[in-house]
Amino acid sequence: MSSTAGGGTFSREQCLALLATVPIGRIVHTDRALPAVTPVTFALDGDVVTVRAEATLGAAIGGSIVAFQADDVDPHTMAGWSVTVIGRAVFTGGPVPRPCSGPPGRAPALRIPVRHASGLRVGPR
Repeated sequence: MSSTAGGGTFSREQCLALLATVPIGRIVHTDRALPAVTPVTFALDGDVVTVRAEATLGAAIGGSIVAFQADDVDPHTMAGWSVTVIGRAVFTGGPVPRPCSGPPGRAPALRIPVRHASGLRVGPR
């Protein structure tokens, strides 16, 4: 994946390292056959993204191939990065590990083992 504005792509390892630096991302999935994006807090455990998921979301997308996207862009320079990973969502119903924000065990976990990762720099060169 590349960007004409920011230039530069990231390796899988760089993508995972960047994901570990932010607390909020977005699950990209389908809802009644339509595209949907749901913002979530998450934790990265090796190459598995774990998010807090209400039971309805977990049940709806568990077993599905989903994308997870996170980014960080400086509002003053407009420079930053964007990372997208793809994997099959697994609804565990178990507690979410730290550092997901909020009290542990209050919402069940949805795990996304990373099968593909891509990322790019965004903003001015």
